[in-house]
Amino acid sequence: MAIQPYNLIVTAHPDDEALFFSGLILQNRTRPWTVVCVTDGNADGRGSERTEELKSACEQLGVTDLQQWRFPDLFEKRLSTSDLEAKLESLSRPEAVYTHGILGEYGHPHHQDVSYSVHQTFSNITTVRSLAYNIFPDLSIALTEHQFQKKSKIITEIYQKETLRFLNFIPILAVEGFCNVNLSEVTHIYDFFTGKCELNLSCLEKYNHLGPYLQQQKQILNRRPF
Repeated sequence: MAIQPYNLIVTAHPDDEALFFSGLILQNRTRPWTVVCVTDGNADGRGSERTEELKSACEQLGVTDLQQWRFPDLFEKRLSTSDLEAKLESLSRPEAVYTHGILGEYGHPHHQDVSYSVHQTFSNITTVRSLAYNIFPDLSIALTEHQFQKKSKIITEIYQKETLRFLNFIPILAVEGFCNVNLSEVTHIYDFFTGKCELNLSCLEKYNHLGPYLQQQKQILNRRPF
């Protein structure tokens, strides 16, 4: 039996799919969406509750294929990228893939781990777009007012216990941006963050203007922002 074409979103935690990808899901219905949430979301002991929130959010977004892989959500410990890549390789080939930016948006190391693993797994076989957080997007999704209201309701009602801690820090975006970043650039930034190399601005294209900020971000990677 032929496998139905699908689009794939890979996130680190419950609520990431709503915060960063709601408009993308709501506006693109030509193919079904698979959402993979990599961690158990148990950083603060609410893992089971957050799983139920994730299920409710995906139901509201019309996602019928939700997978949660339950990697340990420990901020101080990076995810195993080798284990994650092995899991990703077990998926059937998606038509398009979306994931976190390699900077981890506000600097979350798990977002970086997921972005790196997704790019390593899929960049050579299909289109991978990551969140255009502080870089110029090559794809922008402008939500309608109705879509924004749906997104806002998910974030402020279903995920309220979580988002009360950070909604003044991470906005509910009415426009979502995504960018195709070269695998070599993703790899260089990740290697820099994980101490495998020094930062070389000549290796950066999309993120070149953020050079000084990357140096600073590396220094505070282990400080949980909220």
